[in-house]
Amino acid sequence: VGLEAKLEALLHTPLEAADAWNEALRMLRELGDPCGVTDRIGSRLLSASGEPPAQAVSNLQRLERAGMAALGLDPSSAEDLPALFELGGFHVSRLAALRQPPAGHEPVVAELVRRQVSRETHPWVLATMATFLGVAGAPGDGPLLEALFAHPDPRVVANALDSLRRLGVDADRAALDRLLASPDTRVSMNALGV
Repeated sequence: VGLEAKLEALLHTPLEAADAWNEALRMLRELGDPCGVTDRIGSRLLSASGEPPAQAVSNLQRLERAGMAALGLDPSSAEDLPALFELGGFHVSRLAALRQPPAGHEPVVAELVRRQVSRETHPWVLATMATFLGVAGAPGDGPLLEALFAHPDPRVVANALDSLRRLGVDADRAALDRLLASPDTRVSMNALGV
């Protein structure tokens, strides 16, 4: 059984199984690319239909933290936030940083989002980035949010629309008219609010 398969199986292993976790952490330390492995596992888990089991998400975050430690990164450190975003992996840890940034570092995270939003590919992270800009962003973020209207995932589009409303920013009328006709209820309702 390959390393990736072992680590993926571990996502559904209780946290109390210390021997299995110690083996996984040892393997991650020995890897040349812990970000790449946890990224592939996270992408598979987060792209599965429906909400992934809470245990698996918690375990993935634990794996990601171990992968970051192997790279010398601390996800709770404001100094390491830029590397966390620029690496591109570590989906769950980036989501956590967006949902609860280190106290007082919301402006730092907002700037990281501005730099990374056009390169982000994971819809869950992108939707959360859009929401974050609505909370910690500024009216000047309107063009970044409008650019998300073309995203195929309705969560991303709906969150971008909601953030524009929160920021009090007007959007292109033709784009809003198109989104009002969206089959996704949340998108069409949020388009009404802008």
